[in-house]
Amino acid sequence: MCKCLKCICSSVKTLVCCLCWSVFVLLLLGFIIALLVIQPWNSESAADNVRVDLDGRWQAEVKDDSGRRLHRCTMPGTMHTALISADEIHDPYYRFNDVEYRHVCDNNLTISRSVTVDSLLAEKNSVLLICEGIDTVTSVYFNGKHVGNTNNQFVRYIFDVTDSVKEGSNEIAFNFASNVEYARRQADQYEADHGYKVPPECPPDEYHPECNANFIRKSQSSFGSAWGPAFPTQGIWNHLFLEGYSRGRIKDVMAWPFKETPHDMDSTWKLNTTVVLQVHDDSDDSDDYLHLPNDDELVIEIKELGIRQEIDLKEDPLKDGENVLSVIVDATDAETWWPAGYGDQPMYSLQVEFTSLKYMEKSTETKKIGFRTVEVVEDDIGTNPDTTGYTFYFKINEVPIFLKGANWIPVDSFSDRATPYRLRKLLEAAIWANMNTIRVWGGGLYEDDALYEFADEKGLLVWQDFMFATSMYPVDDVFLETVEDEIRYQVRRLMHHPSVIMWTGNSENELAIVDNRFDTEPNRAQYEGDYTKLYVDVMGKVIKDEDPSRYYLVSTPSNGRKVDEVGLFSDDPSPDDHRYGTVHYYNYDDDCWDHTIYPKPRFVAEYGYQSMPSFQTLKRVSIEEDWVYDSPFMTHRQHSAEAGLAMENLMKRHFRLPDVGDSTQVFKDKLYLSQISQSLCYKVQTEHYRRSQSDEEAKTMGSLFWQLNSIWQAPSWSSIEFGERYKMLHYFARRFFAPLIISPYEEGGFLHVDCVSDHTEAFHSLELDISMWKWDGDFEPLRSWREEFSQEPQTSELVYSKAIDEMLNEAGCNARKDCFLTFDLVNLNSTTLEEAAPRTEFYLSSFNEVDGMKTPDVKITDIVNVDEGAGSVGTLFDVNITASAVAAFTWLETLDITGHFSDNGFLMTEPHKVVRFTAWHPLELDYLRDHIKVHTLRDIYID
Repeated sequence: MCKCLKCICSSVKTLVCCLCWSVFVLLLLGFIIALLVIQPWNSESAADNVRVDLDGRWQAEVKDDSGRRLHRCTMPGTMHTALISADEIHDPYYRFNDVEYRHVCDNNLTISRSVTVDSLLAEKNSVLLICEGIDTVTSVYFNGKHVGNTNNQFVRYIFDVTDSVKEGSNEIAFNFASNVEYARRQADQYEADHGYKVPPECPPDEYHPECNANFIRKSQSSFGSAWGPAFPTQGIWNHLFLEGYSRGRIKDVMAWPFKETPHDMDSTWKLNTTVVLQVHDDSDDSDDYLHLPNDDELVIEIKELGIRQEIDLKEDPLKDGENVLSVIVDATDAETWWPAGYGDQPMYSLQVEFTSLKYMEKSTETKKIGFRTVEVVEDDIGTNPDTTGYTFYFKINEVPIFLKGANWIPVDSFSDRATPYRLRKLLEAAIWANMNTIRVWGGGLYEDDALYEFADEKGLLVWQDFMFATSMYPVDDVFLETVEDEIRYQVRRLMHHPSVIMWTGNSENELAIVDNRFDTEPNRAQYEGDYTKLYVDVMGKVIKDEDPSRYYLVSTPSNGRKVDEVGLFSDDPSPDDHRYGTVHYYNYDDDCWDHTIYPKPRFVAEYGYQSMPSFQTLKRVSIEEDWVYDSPFMTHRQHSAEAGLAMENLMKRHFRLPDVGDSTQVFKDKLYLSQISQSLCYKVQTEHYRRSQSDEEAKTMGSLFWQLNSIWQAPSWSSIEFGERYKMLHYFARRFFAPLIISPYEEGGFLHVDCVSDHTEAFHSLELDISMWKWDGDFEPLRSWREEFSQEPQTSELVYSKAIDEMLNEAGCNARKDCFLTFDLVNLNSTTLEEAAPRTEFYLSSFNEVDGMKTPDVKITDIVNVDEGAGSVGTLFDVNITASAVAAFTWLETLDITGHFSDNGFLMTEPHKVVRFTAWHPLELDYLRDHIKVHTLRDIYID
């Protein structure tokens, strides 16, 4: 009986125990489910709960000689735009305001705001203040506590504010020092500590500059340049936010594709993905509420390709701080991304998700990626003295690509005015002009994400400089440390973009040492050592560690592979030797119409000539007394006397300069003439480089002119004015960068005609039509010559040659000054016999020698809205133009309307032509009719 009772009691205890444990498990499950309900497991909700966006309204406190003033401001932004909003200053670009408002950059100021934090964020184990762009020198305070400093515009700063943040209202303040004063102090201190100066102390006086830009890591051109004003701005120029986490967050995601078998495009695509996690180790935390082990998960996914890969974090647990994890995934079904003009640009969403099961947190990051390979080819080019050297060209997906494009400078001195809309308009213009490449120049900015995303989308290749240009730089520990952070951050930020094809350490700094540009010769060994330490030992190592997929060119111009043989700073060959690497070529002494003055380089990364902007653009920032070619205002805006003099000399060499009549009209005519002159110079030089791609002495494979855009309203080398209005050059660029062009040139009295093709397929039946016309004739040519030929892919081939005197005799033209030539190309295999290449011209004499040019009486006779169903409002309009005689450089302009024409600055050899105008905003037809004008070269000549 006792045994039975004992058994019964034991069973009851067991039952009770089981019930207790069951209840506990049910309660635990209920608790977990409740948490899941409270904190849904989708990435957007998680991000909303742990991140507070700090963009928007801030307060600026300005302290200067006139006292202390408070202004409401919007950040991201600059102090200049804040003062404009407060009506304390006016347009900084107006007349001489770049000098008049110099005091703005001298001020110390505080930019601050309050932010409300809820308990969910305040109670996280880690709370960070993340600053993606501070310009530039600040002390940072959070609720009155100093949490860090900034001194680099190009670095993302992450400040730990865990001990300072609180639920409710929090105060954030950035105390800004004057960038100008900081740079001066750093330069003085460096000279005192190291016993030598780091030149240049100041840019040329004609820049109206600030000094010591090389001692502060911000846009170098903001201290003044040959094409822009000095506005060393202050402000919060990129996004800020608070982010909290208890276990971890994704800090960076990098990705680069490669082929399973190198150089075999039929093999499988692979993707190397690297994830940087910022982790909080809570193993010693006393308030670990569940005392559960960390059970972390990392998932990499590309849904479009059916890729999902889970990373096992149990065998190698995460450590406190930064953790770098890499994985290679197969992407068998990925389609290949191509540059513009060579194929499509398929993009895929790479999603990385980090999950903490213990804290039920998620951190996600998505990158848009494309699959392509990039290789810089530097092969022996020949063995005899005329052809010795190495090639320098890019192979994308194993296809050699001739890079055509322009250099990119900052869009505006004030970053908040460089909107994504303006970026996109400029990049669309580059694509429209048949460019496939832009070079983000090293004296400006690492550009906004919007630029690289658009480039990915459209196949526009990006040659990316690091932000060092035309200077020597210090190499003390503090400077090198911030540079290392800068390079690592920017490489990690940009390397997933398929459009980015190369890194370049600096612009012209190696050449500056070799050419003794800054009187470095007496202390050359010191500067060479500093240069090597900065660009090779520090930057080179970071780039190699972070991104082994891309070529790193230490400088441009540079000898590329040849540097490995002769070392940096070679005098023979010099860094700009045309037989190696890249060159920058400017020739202001010789006649730009003479193609023989140009070298036959492997790759030309800069070249160009100046022109003036249009009157419509200058009018916005000037008054009537300024509208004289050499007025104080125009002289103030000309920051390169050498380039300005060359511009005038080239106009005088080839044109009659207008100098009588209404002074304002003479001013307008000279602006127009400068754009004609610039366009012809670029045409001759660019076509020379494109023809040289099949030249055994050259094998030129890149032509990037200086420059695409303008930063303000002033003389510059650009093809697009400030405000995105196209210059005549940009219309010419659309023609000379076309995939197939006809390029005439003269040598030894013979006309030679080359056909240049970027196409990867051959043309088997092309017909060249050459016509000679008289300037004083009607709309019928004197004589035509035809030549049928085939064209191999990606080549330049001579397709026609004839003595010019013989052509003049056959056409019955008495003298070169009386006539000109046009060239048309037709694809005979096309059912419509469409033009295969843009029409081009060859002028047999300078225009100041031309005899008999008639007044063409060009008129706009009608404008038709072609937008279907748009009524009187539209964005596409056909402009009908008539002429009574041949009209050279026919130029259409819209006064205050933004948009572009299908063609402009053209030679009119027919009595009627239709040009399409694309307005960038809906436009009333009648308004366009009242605000469009046309004129020609003949209109500015007075007999």
